[in-house]
Amino acid sequence: MTGIIIGVAVAVLVAVGIFILLRGRKKTIEDERIREAPIRLKEVEKLGECSEGVKQKLLEEYRKLYEETRTVFEEIQTLLKEKKLPPDLEKEYQNFLRIYNIVQDMEHEIDLYPAPNCEEYFGEKINFYRRLIGEFHLKVSKLLSS
Repeated sequence: MTGIIIGVAVAVLVAVGIFILLRGRKKTIEDERIREAPIRLKEVEKLGECSEGVKQKLLEEYRKLYEETRTVFEEIQTLLKEKKLPPDLEKEYQNFLRIYNIVQDMEHEIDLYPAPNCEEYFGEKINFYRRLIGEFHLKVSKLLSS
């Protein structure tokens, strides 16, 4: 009986020791990540930033996308006053509303973007949203105008 109690006590002590060891190790890994974060930010700063010329070009493209998005939004709102949106397009409509909100905030994102790859990053983003908005607009126009 005494042997069982001693065995259980030893097992508990070993388990507690392993738990403390692993917890301390996890904290060390997290501390390393926190210490490395400022270094990564400094690396981005060293790479340079988006040039003013590129920013202006991106802002022009953004404004075109915003106008297209706003026009589609207003057109769809007008169509929805006359007809109800089919259930199969409801999910896509909710996605369009999320995209509309993202596009509205994109101007500030362009101004704040800290890396030199801004032309590639925002060019892809603008084209992606333009394509999604165009596809949605086409689907809604076909369904609601018929």
